[in-house]
Amino acid sequence: MMSQTHVLLSAAAFTQPDKPVRNSAAIIGAILPDASIYLMFGLMQIQGVPSQKIWREVYWQEPWQFFSAISNSFPLFATVFVIGLFLQRQAGTRLWEFTGAFLAGLGLSAMLHLAFDFPVHADDAHRHFWPVTDWRFFSPLSYWDSGHYGDYVRLFEGLLGIGISLILLRRFKDWWVRLAVGIALLSYLLVPAFFLWSLAS
Repeated sequence: MMSQTHVLLSAAAFTQPDKPVRNSAAIIGAILPDASIYLMFGLMQIQGVPSQKIWREVYWQEPWQFFSAISNSFPLFATVFVIGLFLQRQAGTRLWEFTGAFLAGLGLSAMLHLAFDFPVHADDAHRHFWPVTDWRFFSPLSYWDSGHYGDYVRLFEGLLGIGISLILLRRFKDWWVRLAVGIALLSYLLVPAFFLWSLAS
């Protein structure tokens, strides 16, 4: 799924008004599994590598597949979550309590991201259980590839994003939150358009 959908899902599931630590952990955890992709794309663009080559060649090469395995690993984020819970229970100071709450929230949010990614990656499936195994689930569905029902998945994802946005707009009254939700909604048009352009260039 697209990054903005993951952010909206985690925001709806975990955020609350006036809970900055919880909210920050939820948003960062939602983005973190995609971090290696953004890093790769940014570095390749700086080096002048054509977008088409990035997605069709560089993405499949090392070290990017290794970084992708790390950032999409259920075992690793489950470990982060458990460590966070442990620190919360052992908290003797505000720092430990803060750190534990943040790590637990981050791990939980990242695992929600992976759970929604798992059924919609076809040929580009991640190694979701690395380092335990390199096994990949090659789904019949794809969030972007029309050859794997991507048009229908995109429609579902867009409707899901709109529904979640309405929930968040009711929950939060701050103007900057509403602006962020509006940008997320706009990205459902801009992000696919960008990828179509980059693959054609």
